[in-house]
Amino acid sequence: IIQKWKKAEIELIVITHLEGHYLEDYRKSCRVICIDFKRSSWKLICALRRIIQKEQPNIIHNHLWKAVLLGTSAVYAFPNLKIYNQIHGVVADTDRPAWKLHIYKQLLRFMAYTPANFVAVSKYEFSRLQEGGVDKSKIHLIYNGVTAADFSYAPTLPTEGQALKLLFIGRLEAVKGIQYLLEATRDFEASQIQLSIVGEGKLSENLQAYCTANDMQHVHFFGFIKDVRKLLAAHHVFVAPSLWEVFGISIAEAMAMGKAIIASRVGGIPELILHGKGGYLCSPTDVEALRDAILKLSATPAKIATFGAFNRQYFEANFSFAKTLEKLEQLYISH
Repeated sequence: IIQKWKKAEIELIVITHLEGHYLEDYRKSCRVICIDFKRSSWKLICALRRIIQKEQPNIIHNHLWKAVLLGTSAVYAFPNLKIYNQIHGVVADTDRPAWKLHIYKQLLRFMAYTPANFVAVSKYEFSRLQEGGVDKSKIHLIYNGVTAADFSYAPTLPTEGQALKLLFIGRLEAVKGIQYLLEATRDFEASQIQLSIVGEGKLSENLQAYCTANDMQHVHFFGFIKDVRKLLAAHHVFVAPSLWEVFGISIAEAMAMGKAIIASRVGGIPELILHGKGGYLCSPTDVEALRDAILKLSATPAKIATFGAFNRQYFEANFSFAKTLEKLEQLYISH
């Protein structure tokens, strides 16, 4: 969004942390103000208020839960600002303890009474925000999008005798379900499948140790990779075994490149992947269902092509970045 915005019409300022994989990309595209988000909440709110007082923005867009809490608190002294909160579904995050989710839900009910509007990236999140007490008129559904030209259609089928190439991209944390994918593929031979894992996270060492202990030579860890297009193009099937997912931008990228998808039937994923048309949806944590889906695609390569072609068409109709940017521009300028 930052890189493709009409800069002549709107000046963009990003307030973000002191470090991160995309910090230099931000700096190339707009003005960046870095603050230390490890400080106390009160100090952060005061710092944000000083920045707002100096910059005099017209619109504040808070992205993700911590920014929503801090940003909403910081703008209380500026009643004329347009405020948009993009929580990205944390109130439904099953990876968090029950007591913390309870606190989040109470805070959401509080924010529902503020003048802020909310951006939901899926119908699933839209309904969750409504359940949390946010008035329907204050919620705007804008799907995350992918630039079609950046993720060109690149269907790939296994040749006779070639292993089925599976790709996982995401944080190596419990909520992404990667541990169930590894269990589902544990007994495969390298001649049957090759599983590539892209990402980093708290479970990285444990997952690699699990693969070593089970002699899983068909699994390859790549760590964090910013540009995943070459890897996507080289693989046959994309797998997203998440326990919770409000949208799934990596799924949309795989759809754009014409990949068949195996994913969990949770959150916003069924809005992207239609079971039996773009791939197979499995119940979260269901190791047998994951294994069966892999075996089905391995046995019927023609399905990979059919699913991939459908996904590209469905992506173009619903999840192209042009649609995302158009709706966001309309929201900012006309709302």
